[in-house]
Amino acid sequence: MRINGALALLALLLVFACNDKKEEGIELKLHLPAGKSFEYNTDMVVEQTANDQKATTVLKMNLIISAADSSADSTKRLKAVYDRLARQEKTPTKDLKTDTETPLKDSGMGLTTPQQILNALFMNMKGKSFIIDLDAKDSIAAISGLEQTGEQITAGLNLPQNEKEAVSAAYRQYFSEAALKDLLMPAFAIYPGHPVKEDEQWQKTSAIKVMATINLDITTTYTLKSLKGSKAVVDISSKMGTGNVKGTQTGTATIDTDTGLVTDVVFEQVLSGEINAVSKIKISSRAR
Repeated sequence: MRINGALALLALLLVFACNDKKEEGIELKLHLPAGKSFEYNTDMVVEQTANDQKATTVLKMNLIISAADSSADSTKRLKAVYDRLARQEKTPTKDLKTDTETPLKDSGMGLTTPQQILNALFMNMKGKSFIIDLDAKDSIAAISGLEQTGEQITAGLNLPQNEKEAVSAAYRQYFSEAALKDLLMPAFAIYPGHPVKEDEQWQKTSAIKVMATINLDITTTYTLKSLKGSKAVVDISSKMGTGNVKGTQTGTATIDTDTGLVTDVVFEQVLSGEINAVSKIKISSRAR
């Protein structure tokens, strides 16, 4: 009887603790433990239609992230290492695939096609790293180390100078600070910067570049839909647009409240107007 009574008391205390957390709110904040690393995987499928022609781009970027340090101005610093890169571009006239897990065979003829250039780039990026600096609200403040990574990639290529320059140009195009921020933003812009309760909403504004030339302004509303144990589920709803392009973004994210890590994000972007495109994006993170 005493054991059953103790268990009942423990269960009651746990219920009260959960209720207190819901009533007082919870601070969704990133605090990765030192010495541990986490997988951070991004999968994106973009289908664009123009002049009755359909083009599909599939992107995969797997990173290994870990806490690097924390500076005096409250900016957190993460180290990100490229683990896997893959890209597919499909149109009615071409189907180009590049993946670090299935590299192209050396033709012995040098880099004569965009696919070969991208393959050389991806294979030499694997294992290279960059730094993500976060502000006090855990949004991305800056990404650094990209120039050094580019130099390391070029130095590791046993190629003629003109082919090295082609690989370097592809690196600057696909992996600039702005491009990486746009890819990583969904899992870092979500943090409210203050405690939130169930059904509470908060907003963030941002901007991304699509199709290399169009800057989209984004206003996103986040809603804490549920809080169970160490899992917080957040609904995502955005309005996007600029000039002749308008769009929406909807999705759901799951946050591990113990580490603040966004473990799963699934959302869809729909753009119409000057461009017509549907993007489906999935992000997952796990402790290694």
